[in-house]
Amino acid sequence: MVAGITGRTVESVVTEKTETGKTYGTIASEAGVLEEFKAEALEIKKDQLTAQVAAGVMTQERANTIIAALEENQVNCDGTGSGEMGKALGAKFGANGKGMGTERGSRGQGMGLRDGSCN
Repeated sequence: MVAGITGRTVESVVTEKTETGKTYGTIASEAGVLEEFKAEALEIKKDQLTAQVAAGVMTQERANTIIAALEENQVNCDGTGSGEMGKALGAKFGANGKGMGTERGSRGQGMGLRDGSCN
């Protein structure tokens, strides 16, 4: 996502993250595209939640609660977030990048957006 927003290659963004320890959000912020990064990350998470509701894994009410919390969290986002918001809500956005978790709690795997995604 950061590569697409910044016009860089995926390899260059991953290398910078690996070599510097910066979050993807920090890289986006330094490139002056944090707002675009936050908006795209939120839309991806909303799409994943919609899919989970459609699959019967999560209720629409639970998805709405998570979306509201994600949107609220973005107000103070600076791109260096820990990603604990999604985990606390049972969505586990970002634990391992293996698909979104469920409302069943700690058994779900993350979407791969934890790193500085402001959510």
